[in-house]
Amino acid sequence: MTITNKGILVSVIMPVFNSERYLEQSLNDLMHQTLEDIEIICVDDGSTDSSTDILARYQEIDKRIKVHHQENLFAGIARNNGLKSAKGKYVIFLDSDDIFHKTMLEKLYDKAEKTDCEICICDGIPLSNVRKTSKRHYLNSRIVPQKEIFSYKDIPDNIFGITTPAPWNMLFRKDFLENNGFEFEGTLRGNDLRFFAETIVSAKRISIVTKVLIYYRDYAIGSLQTQYGHHKITEQNTLRQIKTFLQKKGIYNDVEKSFNRLVLTNNSFILKKIRSEEEARQYYSEILCNEQPLISYDGGNEELLNNPNYKNLSSMKALSEDAFVEKLLDPLPHGKQVEIVKQSNVSNPKITIIVPAYNVENFIAESLDSVLAQTYTNWEIVAINDASTDNTLDLLKKLTEDDERVTIVNCLKNKGLGHARNVGLDIAKGEFVQFLDSDDLLLPETFEILLKQIEKENADILLFDGEIFYDNPEDNELFNSKRTSFYWRKNEYVKPVSGSEFFARAAINGDWRESVCMTLFNAKAIRNIRFIEGIVHEDDIFSVKTILNAKCVCVNKGRFYQRRIRTESIMTSKRKLSSAEGRLRNIIELKKIEEEYRCMDNVAAPEIIRGTERLILTEIRSFFNAYSNLSKKEKQTLTLSEGSAQVIYNEFNKYVNNAKMESKQAVINSKSYRLGRFLTKIPAKMLKRKRLK
Repeated sequence: MTITNKGILVSVIMPVFNSERYLEQSLNDLMHQTLEDIEIICVDDGSTDSSTDILARYQEIDKRIKVHHQENLFAGIARNNGLKSAKGKYVIFLDSDDIFHKTMLEKLYDKAEKTDCEICICDGIPLSNVRKTSKRHYLNSRIVPQKEIFSYKDIPDNIFGITTPAPWNMLFRKDFLENNGFEFEGTLRGNDLRFFAETIVSAKRISIVTKVLIYYRDYAIGSLQTQYGHHKITEQNTLRQIKTFLQKKGIYNDVEKSFNRLVLTNNSFILKKIRSEEEARQYYSEILCNEQPLISYDGGNEELLNNPNYKNLSSMKALSEDAFVEKLLDPLPHGKQVEIVKQSNVSNPKITIIVPAYNVENFIAESLDSVLAQTYTNWEIVAINDASTDNTLDLLKKLTEDDERVTIVNCLKNKGLGHARNVGLDIAKGEFVQFLDSDDLLLPETFEILLKQIEKENADILLFDGEIFYDNPEDNELFNSKRTSFYWRKNEYVKPVSGSEFFARAAINGDWRESVCMTLFNAKAIRNIRFIEGIVHEDDIFSVKTILNAKCVCVNKGRFYQRRIRTESIMTSKRKLSSAEGRLRNIIELKKIEEEYRCMDNVAAPEIIRGTERLILTEIRSFFNAYSNLSKKEKQTLTLSEGSAQVIYNEFNKYVNNAKMESKQAVINSKSYRLGRFLTKIPAKMLKRKRLK
């Protein structure tokens, strides 16, 4: 595509650093913008992955894409260098992992031209919230002035809260930036905070596009959001520079309230990200107890006194340094209702083994022994006793009293496997995470072999196989050969692939296994993913979300995991009601994932959708098996909303319609068709009742 005789209207400046996971989608979104008279300046910030090759390939496809290269100097310097070569009347700074509406640049440009503004801001939402009814928006519509053009003078008390302090939803007139000498800072984090603050108060004409035009990929693996590290003090220095700028400009008193809120929000964010004692002590001495604080903590300001972030910081400032560190680094989130019985002394374990335990006094010793016998030794165990009513907790203490690599957590209430695993994830210190059920075993060489492979492949997830053994020889009648084969995959997966590619192939091939116990996770890759609590079959959605979030997945065909089959376990118990409830929840969550990919312009989306549809059908069959065995009273207890009933009804209709290639009689005689006919009576009756009301 070429530039028309109008010339370049908008210059898109995009820093790129190791963005291979999302870069193609972002570039495709820009190439297909309805505003065609643009240039796309991509500044490769010393990428070490395939981003450089992707940029070269796309530069050949679309001549509007211009690629510059620099050493790894971070996004701020990349943006500054891109700005120097920009030829458009307007510029916008976008990230290389976000999703852009096809009309984004056109709507911003048209509004900027219509209002002759220096900054035009659009709305956006986190990509993770695309399908949620309660969405967090990046444009604060509550404080936007009810006028087409405004400046800080119209909302001095709220100017810094009008949008997120980042440039990716803001179109700037280029001469406005150049005439004022605005530039980004060369820091790893917070390079845009000062740029945002100084431009937003300097612009005399600001306008708004209220539509959601950008989907921000919050906490993408590898993004700066997930690499906050030791750069917290940098942003405090930036806030001091902003304060100095406002004072020199003579407007600090005008915007002081808004600036105070900016400082408090920033500090609250930092507190949530502190993970080590070193960081906590640095924050206490250099920020919280600084002799020249950015805001006053001596009271007297009614608005500050009513700010919850201010109240929290004031209470922490009153603590001694040791008390502050102890309070801040409490390893368990509020509300988990747990207590630490024993704390591991391992500072940097390579792997954390999370072991939930409930009434397993007859099996826990053997399970722990299989970890203690590992040939690889740099690990920690986090054992979570889920309010057992037998001697499980006492045995955990006794069995591990001489091993400093073990943390024991006691849940005060029995909340189920999902909750216990989440507690373990919240306090795990390992670079990698392995889940082990408290009655199962691992082969002695498991960690030694699997860690070598996952590090060699630089993978987020390593999947491996398992096999079953019976606690009682008579129990082998509980499982047929088809069920036992669940613990290994039929097909070979030799080369590492992306998580989305593996998911699509495995789901369609019948090789998808949702057991998290047969998975070694890179802890960074699952940092913001948790199990659904309060249901059984909690593995299912967690497995799908983690695999789709994985940049690289590899497979080992070794059967390292030894699954014990026993009649009293969660897996073999007759809890049909809870099973039906869990399956129903999984159906709804899988449908959300499918719908999210339907709205994406993603090369892998069609295959992912096919795989998700296959899993939905499997879950519906499992739901039917559980539901058909419920008593009449249990069926009345089961909450089947109109929405979930409609999903089941629609999915089975889709199955029948997709089977038109087969003979009509063959479809009618199929087990799945008969299953659908029976199952859809439930939603059909519900929908009929609703129409009659």
